[in-house]
Amino acid sequence: MVTKRARTWLARGTLITVVAVLGTLGVGTWALSGSIASELLLPSGPDSVVTVVAVDAGSVTVTADARSVLPGVWGLTTDHGAATMGDIVSADATAVRRHLLDRTGVLTVGATGMIERIVYRPDPEAVGVPFSEVILEGPIGEVSAWTTTGTDDTWVVFIHDFDVDGTEALRVVGLLADLDLPVIVPALRTDVAIAEGGSRTSDLGSAGWRDIVPALDLAIASGAQDIVLFGSGTGASLALLAAGDSRYAGHIAALVLDAPLLDPAEVADRHLAQDKVPGFLVGWAKAVATFRFGIDWAGLDHLAVAADQELPVLIFHGEGDDRYPVASSQAYAAVAPEVTLVVVPGAGHGEAWNVDPVGYWEALEAFLTATVVGPAEGAVPEA
Repeated sequence: MVTKRARTWLARGTLITVVAVLGTLGVGTWALSGSIASELLLPSGPDSVVTVVAVDAGSVTVTADARSVLPGVWGLTTDHGAATMGDIVSADATAVRRHLLDRTGVLTVGATGMIERIVYRPDPEAVGVPFSEVILEGPIGEVSAWTTTGTDDTWVVFIHDFDVDGTEALRVVGLLADLDLPVIVPALRTDVAIAEGGSRTSDLGSAGWRDIVPALDLAIASGAQDIVLFGSGTGASLALLAAGDSRYAGHIAALVLDAPLLDPAEVADRHLAQDKVPGFLVGWAKAVATFRFGIDWAGLDHLAVAADQELPVLIFHGEGDDRYPVASSQAYAAVAPEVTLVVVPGAGHGEAWNVDPVGYWEALEAFLTATVVGPAEGAVPEA
């Protein structure tokens, strides 16, 4: 017979066990939501670290690794200098000699540096494009934006990826200027957070897409008849959400998406499955991520509404993108009515331009010329 005292201790023990299990699950779920953040919100990993082997007037030689041997144009940053590296001159198993297109500061033999996809700094004048800096009043207060001029009545609003800043736009600003397309590159709430000493936490655009609304309003107030939304990575998600705002339906004419995040829930599910996380914990972790970061998983599932996307879309995606795999862009292109998909072999996340800048520019120019360059349909010509 179980005594009353024994039943009491048994009940207490069961309660303690349940609390302990729930506590463990709670801690684990909180940690998993952080894991989701690390996969979706933070940089995909450190940039390639190399050593400078030699430098002369026209070339720089660095140690060979998986990124330093890729074709195209790349940035090299050391503690005391930076360089823009072009095509490979020669290479062997240990070192790669590349054309030196530009440099700032001092490149010292023996110095370690990072190979980066961001090549041009600090502003549009780095690529020979005059610009102005304006202040926009947005949902998080005053933010800055770069603006460039052009004679076309189509404006481009560039929305950068999560782990970089507006300098990402400098890879295309020169071409857009050649096409006489005015450009606005607004700062986002992630930029403001970093400037204020915070971290780059993000809701992947669930609310943050409203950061670009002041840029859209500025373009329209400045005479834009058509607007192209150019979004990179998480910025592509912001672009797609803004394109769905009925207030701008008559102005947004086309989308350019580079390495877009089209279904963050799928990315989170895939990474957690690779880590052998039980399915019920995956759901809990995503719910906690919604609580912590404000991520609206359903609202960010752009694949689910791809068939309803009536705008012409150009997508660039690196075949080797392990952050937001190219399969999502292929799935989007298979469903959306008017999509041009450019897949670049060998390119990782956001590296389509780096690996093949000429091909990138040619595809972008052809798309914009076919869709938006020139007077907008129905626009009244100047007398």
